[in-house]
Amino acid sequence: MKQKKDSTAKNTQAQPGTPSPSEPNATWETLSWFQIIYLERTQDNSTANVFGNGRQQVPLKVIIEARNANGEVVALSATELESITFVNYHTGVELENLSNTRVQKYDYFSESSFPLQEPDNAGTLNSANVATEERDNHILRQESLKWFTTKSVETIRIAASITLLSGTTFHTHSQEVPSGGAASQGAKFNSSLTVKSHTPVTFRAGSFSAWRRDKTSNDHFDVDIYDIYFNDPGYKIRDSIHYTTPGDQWHYSWKKSDANKVQTAYRADLSRTVNFKTFVPGNSFNISFTVNEYLTPEGKATASRIIDKYGAGYAGGKHDSARVGYIDTFGNESIIWLNNSSDGNTLSLGDNPIN
Repeated sequence: MKQKKDSTAKNTQAQPGTPSPSEPNATWETLSWFQIIYLERTQDNSTANVFGNGRQQVPLKVIIEARNANGEVVALSATELESITFVNYHTGVELENLSNTRVQKYDYFSESSFPLQEPDNAGTLNSANVATEERDNHILRQESLKWFTTKSVETIRIAASITLLSGTTFHTHSQEVPSGGAASQGAKFNSSLTVKSHTPVTFRAGSFSAWRRDKTSNDHFDVDIYDIYFNDPGYKIRDSIHYTTPGDQWHYSWKKSDANKVQTAYRADLSRTVNFKTFVPGNSFNISFTVNEYLTPEGKATASRIIDKYGAGYAGGKHDSARVGYIDTFGNESIIWLNNSSDGNTLSLGDNPIN
């Protein structure tokens, strides 16, 4: 992406009064405040931590105040706020992997030294639709919020940038001026946020449990549900990636004791009703049941063992283990295997497949 030219804006002083954007000189030409912060930390160049898994997010908040040619404070439009970009503090190159929305399923990085708080407008569909804060007759500071992810494990220092229609760019990586949100030497700013990325943490099968419970049984089907979860209550399953077969599609089916035994691992996305139909051609027997019913409150994903009492011999021979990546509270993926027992009647968790 091409570089934008640096700021050549005038140095103006605030005048009394709070103008409206509808007044003749409402078009902004300079900035009197331009700052990037993490959560609600007001100090400059604080450090945010994140796992480099491409899922956990860092909230990047910009606080900005614009003025017109007369030095009067004016409000930026939603479109102008949305045009704020984030760049590498040292190179000025615009960053990728930014989103206007908060992915609510993943928590921010846990930092015991600082109580995590939700940033303003967390989860808003448009980061430019943020509240405007008016502190006195001379200050009208607005906020814009976006979320950053990375798959790298390198530390990066982030600055903010905005460009006028004329092509003049204001940014917060002027290293020759004091740090802070206030303008220096005309309209130069030195404000940044350091993002420290960490290697994702993964767990083996021994860190998970599978709790079996009888779901239902009738003349046609017998259903056992397996709730799969972390042993450590500090972690919850928030999603899953399925490698051997897609989520919700059975990975094991075998004729045993004049019935067909089927095993399925379900996508850990939301609580919902699934429908299983007997393998017998032309037969209308089916059963519906809920999966992931404990996913939201307790972080438990679902797998099932179903005995299709009318489907013996129709499903063919497939008795594979399922390779599933369970994604935890912080967006890290741990891959385990869902293995069948010798008679296909139960399943267990392992670090390797049993076929």
